[in-house]
Amino acid sequence: MISLLAPLVWACSDQSTETWLRHTIDDTYRGADGVDLRDIDQDDDLDAVVGWEESGLVIVYENPGVEMVKYLWPKVDVSGGLDMKKTEDAKFADLDADGQIDAVISATEMHNFQLGIHWLNDIYSWRSATAWQGTWIDPQKKHPYLKVAVGQLDNKYGKDIVAGTKEKLVDGINYEGKLIWFASPEILGPESSDLWKGELMADIGWIYHIELMDLDADGDNDVMISDRVDGLRWFENRLSSSAAWIEHVIGPNAGSFAICRNVVTDSEWSVVTHTVNGPVIYSQLPSGEWLEQNLDIANELPNGQPVLPFKGVACGDLNLDGRTDFAVSVSGQGHGVYAFVQEKDHWRIVLIAGTDKNNYFKGIKHDTLGLTDLDGDGDLDVVTTDENGGLFANGLGLIWFENPEI
Repeated sequence: MISLLAPLVWACSDQSTETWLRHTIDDTYRGADGVDLRDIDQDDDLDAVVGWEESGLVIVYENPGVEMVKYLWPKVDVSGGLDMKKTEDAKFADLDADGQIDAVISATEMHNFQLGIHWLNDIYSWRSATAWQGTWIDPQKKHPYLKVAVGQLDNKYGKDIVAGTKEKLVDGINYEGKLIWFASPEILGPESSDLWKGELMADIGWIYHIELMDLDADGDNDVMISDRVDGLRWFENRLSSSAAWIEHVIGPNAGSFAICRNVVTDSEWSVVTHTVNGPVIYSQLPSGEWLEQNLDIANELPNGQPVLPFKGVACGDLNLDGRTDFAVSVSGQGHGVYAFVQEKDHWRIVLIAGTDKNNYFKGIKHDTLGLTDLDGDGDLDVVTTDENGGLFANGLGLIWFENPEI
C-alpha cells in the first residue's frame, strides 16, 4: 500500500555548500540511481519514479501538490513481485499510447541482468502495490542493462523499448556492450511479456544515455546515444524500408546529454553534452555535419574546481529571461549540481549544490535530473538523486532544489 510519510527532514549540516534550498522527497533506501518525471495521475503535476540500486526497489512517488511538495512524498513499490537486484534505471511508459501511463520499465545489472516491465493493471488503484505486476521480458537474453528508453519506432502496435548495456566481466563471463531494440508485440499485458524479443541494433561500449526523437524529420523516431567508449552518435531509423539502422557519428563525449531546443541561434535543436575539454553544444548543419561549439564561460566554479562530466542534463529557461539554459548533475568529489545560464554573449555557471572535497558520503554521486516548477512560483526547480558515497552510505536519496530565481 502507499505510504503516507512524515514531514521532511530539512537540510542537513552540509547545507552551507548549497545555494539552492534542498528538499528531501525520500532518503529511506540505498542507491537512488536516477529519476524519471511524468504525470501518472493526470493531475497536471509531475510524479517521479526511481530505481534504488542497492536496495533493489522500483518506487513511484506521487507529487502531493504545491502545498505539500516540500514534505516527503507518498510512495508505492511497483516491483510487482519481481526480486529486483541492482536496479540501474526506471522509466514511466505509456505502452499502448492512449495517453495514460500503464507501466514502468526497469533495467537491472548484476544478479538479474534483465529488463522488467512493471504493469499497472488497475489505473484507479495505482497507489496500491497490488495494482502492479512485474514480468521479465526476453529473460533468456542476459545483459548488464544500464539505461532504457521508450517510444514508437516501427509504427506497429504499442511503443517499443530500447535498452543499452555495458561491457563487463562477471564470474568469468565477458558481457559485451549492446544496444538492443525490443519491438512491441501486438498483444500488450503481463501475459504477453514473453513476446517481446530483443534485436541487436549495435555493439557499444558503455551506455550513458538514450533518447528517441525524429532527428531527420522523416516522420519516424531515430535513436541517439552517448557511449562512454565510442562517443555521441545516432542511429537512423530505416525500418519502414526494411533496411538496417544507419549509424551517424556526432562527436566525442564524456557523459550524458540532452536534446535542447533554441539553445543556438539559427538551430531549432542542439545537443548539450560534455567532452574531455568541457561542456560543448553540437548543432547539425544543413550539410548533415555537426558543428561543435565550446561554451564561452565567464566565471569558474568555487575554488577553481573543474567542470566534471555530466551524469544528467536538462534544458529550460532557469532565470526567466527568455533564453534556454541548462542544469547538470555530476558524480565525484567536488561540485554536484549546477546550472549554465545563457547571457548575451557568454555563459555563467551557477552553483546549485556542491560537496566539500572531504565529504566522502553524501552529495557526491548524482545521476539524471529533471526540471519542473514544483512549488508553483513560476520558475523551474531541479529534481535529481544522490546515490551513495560508499558501501555503508545511503546518500541523499531523491531530492529537489528550489530555484531562487537566479
